[in-house]
Amino acid sequence: MIKSRSKGRVSQCEKFGDHEFAPRRKDDFPDASNADYDYAPKPMVCIPPISEHEFYKRFHACRRKGSLYPPLPCKRPAGARTRDALSLLPKRISVLEEGGDAREMFWGLYARESISLKWVVLYNGACMLPVLVFFIVWLLPLGLAGDLQDAAVPLSVMLAMLSVFWGVFFGSLPFRRLH
Repeated sequence: MIKSRSKGRVSQCEKFGDHEFAPRRKDDFPDASNADYDYAPKPMVCIPPISEHEFYKRFHACRRKGSLYPPLPCKRPAGARTRDALSLLPKRISVLEEGGDAREMFWGLYARESISLKWVVLYNGACMLPVLVFFIVWLLPLGLAGDLQDAAVPLSVMLAMLSVFWGVFFGSLPFRRLH
């Protein structure tokens, strides 16, 4: 399961290469004179315009911390108040050219995704559970006891399929340091 970690903070970021970005300063906002950004009210009355607590309540309210079940899509529709809160954040008017080597500074919400090892292990275990049960039942005295080769076929096929899946998954990741 992939979760995003965002504190609701606007950060100054830097584009330093072809599709390469890095955060520079937290809780930094563009100047009121910057024509690339639009926000209301201009100039800002409060910095940051949305507190960390309010941001969490509005945009992470459906997340059940410590729940046994994976997070489900939120059933609560975003209301007018959420749109009002988003209108307080600066919005870039001009297009950020992501390609190319030009160095450019921009501002935006900084969010990182983190993979939950607990859910990865749980989902892999859920994939393996039926074939493990089959393997154990096959070897019990009620089944064809002692026929280990036939009992291991579904188990080895599932292990091979999971190996191919994880091989393709990790092979498609870019080889760079994730922080």
